[in-house]
Amino acid sequence: MLDAVNRKILNLLQEDARVPFSRIDASLGKSEATVRYRVKQLEKKGVIKNHTALLNPAEVGFSTTGIMMVKLEPAAFEKATEQISSLPETYHVFQNTGESTLSRSCIQET
Repeated sequence: MLDAVNRKILNLLQEDARVPFSRIDASLGKSEATVRYRVKQLEKKGVIKNHTALLNPAEVGFSTTGIMMVKLEPAAFEKATEQISSLPETYHVFQNTGESTLSRSCIQET
């Protein structure tokens, strides 16, 4: 279970994964060593999987964002999900309830 301090650390890292530990410790009233230790523990436990950069799709040539709703037979679901997920422009695939079996969020080059 995450305590309030770990939640605050995670919130700050989600806003800016490069935020210095000294800035985190100042906002928490904890030492930099404590913050560093907690981040390492969150990484070890798999809570923090990666520190990544979020790109602006338009600035890297992807100007169109779309959502595709797909209706599949149950027997085709697994294979179709794998194929759709492997497309380079796909960035999210969701299983749905209702008329559509899954939704695909994607970006497309101009």
